[in-house]
Amino acid sequence: MRDSVLVINLGSSSLKAALVDSTGVAIWNGNRKRGPDESVREVLDQWLAPELEQHRQQIMLIGHRVVHGGDRFTAPTLITAELEEELETLIPLAPLHNPPALAGLTWARRWAPQLPQ
Repeated sequence: MRDSVLVINLGSSSLKAALVDSTGVAIWNGNRKRGPDESVREVLDQWLAPELEQHRQQIMLIGHRVVHGGDRFTAPTLITAELEEELETLIPLAPLHNPPALAGLTWARRWAPQLPQ
């Protein structure tokens, strides 16, 4: 049964994620530091994907924390190609945090293309 939300929070060097069920209970959560020579994609492929594999069929959507959405994105918003393009223009507002968040969006779309984000 799909009743869980994967929430991803990617910072400049820290990666945090949680899987929360429909009642608000955390089924799984974890965090990891990214080394200076590791890409976000590398860490998500090697750390997060294996951690989530046993829960993969439960996930109904993926939520992302983006540090700065300017004055336009101030509430939960469905990720679209247009929204991603606009978030890229906002990188100067949070240059250490928005690029990893955008890399996380790309990773999640590749990891689970059928899920809304």
